[in-house]
Amino acid sequence: MVMMKTISIIWQGKGGEGIKTAAELLARGVNETKYFAQSFPEYGPERAGAKISVYIRISDREIKSHYPIESADIMVSTIDDISDYDLQTIYILLGSKLKKLKNKIYIPAIAMAQKYDSAYINMAMLGANLAVLEKYFSLPLKIIISGIEKKLHDKYSVSQSKLNLNLIRTSINQTKNIL
Repeated sequence: MVMMKTISIIWQGKGGEGIKTAAELLARGVNETKYFAQSFPEYGPERAGAKISVYIRISDREIKSHYPIESADIMVSTIDDISDYDLQTIYILLGSKLKKLKNKIYIPAIAMAQKYDSAYINMAMLGANLAVLEKYFSLPLKIIISGIEKKLHDKYSVSQSKLNLNLIRTSINQTKNIL
């Protein structure tokens, strides 16, 4: 049996944008498949608006390491201070227009969220992350989305869950079109 490389993902943004929630939803969705995932945040006592990072690992075997990720396969960011670009990393960045430039994918998450009367951009960024995981790492998107849907129903009202799921699906489809 060929073992899968552990996929490492860093999400970064500002407190209050739902970064931690989106990363947790991703990990919970992956855990519904045959794969293992973990998600853990790194932030201090800051309040909304301060920088937050969340680390996610996905593997075909149990994950025992719990240290911050230094070099990621995927970096999802809603803030502009990414200075060390790694050509091996796929970047999913907040942008004004949907576009792909080499290893950088720009997601108009604010416009997507506004289309659904949502103040949160995290679900659009999550959808883009899911599209990348399916395309470049062959993860089973339908099963992951099903797991995310279960978690959304546990966390939000039915109408909010549907809105979030629709936003995720819109972002997945739009991101797939440029990959």
